[in-house]
Amino acid sequence: MNTTLTTLCLESNNIGVEGDLSYNRINDEGGKALAAALTINATLTLLNLSSNKISDEGGEALAAALSKNRILLSLNLYDNRISYKARTNIKNIYRIKFSKYYESIIKALS
Repeated sequence: MNTTLTTLCLESNNIGVEGDLSYNRINDEGGKALAAALTINATLTLLNLSSNKISDEGGEALAAALSKNRILLSLNLYDNRISYKARTNIKNIYRIKFSKYYESIIKALS
């Protein structure tokens, strides 16, 4: 379990397409740092942040990052401290994101 992570650069990482940071006591500050990294992420498609300490502040930062990130397809935030309102915001961003993605596929196939 990492208790000292202060910086995470995902710009040109070699961790592949899946990242698991579950059970790492990541709080809102960590959530905001991850959100900043996700805005420039070019490879990570799945991120597991389950069982951390992220609440609405970190959740909203992650939601804002998701609206800019075209690569991340799966974000697991199970067992955090994010309210229903913030979770709904994240779900809506994914709904919009995937509808645009599928529209482009349908256009390409037409």
